[in-house]
Amino acid sequence: MISKLKQLNFRVTLWIHPFISCKSSLFIDYWRRGLLINMNILSSLLDLTIERSAFLQIVFDDFISNPKCQHFINLIKRIHERFFFTLPGISLWWNGLGGSLDFTKESAQEEYTKSLQNLQKLYDIDSFKFDAGEVNWLPAFGAFANPSCQQMTTDKTALVTTPALHSYLYSQLAHRIDATNRLVEVRVGYRTQTLPIFVRIIDKDSNWSYVNGLRSLLPSVFNLSLLGYPFILPDMVSFV
Repeated sequence: MISKLKQLNFRVTLWIHPFISCKSSLFIDYWRRGLLINMNILSSLLDLTIERSAFLQIVFDDFISNPKCQHFINLIKRIHERFFFTLPGISLWWNGLGGSLDFTKESAQEEYTKSLQNLQKLYDIDSFKFDAGEVNWLPAFGAFANPSCQQMTTDKTALVTTPALHSYLYSQLAHRIDATNRLVEVRVGYRTQTLPIFVRIIDKDSNWSYVNGLRSLLPSVFNLSLLGYPFILPDMVSFV
């Protein structure tokens, strides 16, 4: 089919996403190789509790800064390193349950890039439509290779201390995969206004409403333009 489309001078792109289905044989393989976002419930709950409690923050800061407690802290670290065990993080996406590639880890980016390049060569694909990438698709209690991705901050200038770092890296990877044709599109952006790629608007409903209907198309385009994204692509279909 692709060869026939090529004969008619069509350019072909593939729709892709960062999820690995739990039913796929790659799921366990990628998890064992450390390419997926893990789930660390205990430490995540502890961090969340400390973050939400000013009193616990003071107690915790005093504890770790006390020289008398350093021996105990080092002991806990050694126990954690020796017996540390995590489960693969699970996301509920539109095709069921699946894991998510950890793009804060360079080896995960390399594996994903290699797979896409193999697809391009095998089927003569021009580019890709990158779906998802927003932080709401990340697994709960996620444990990333870059731990700063798990932190929250109110500092507007900080890039590497927020879960949105994952979205940033995902868009950067999308940009690198198509450095020639520049046909790639994403639907997520975080401080990626400098990337020469299409940003796709979410599907519009097939009505004339301003609430995600056809009348909301131009306001959506203007809003994204004001935010610094000039290459805007409405999705190819609408919901009926």
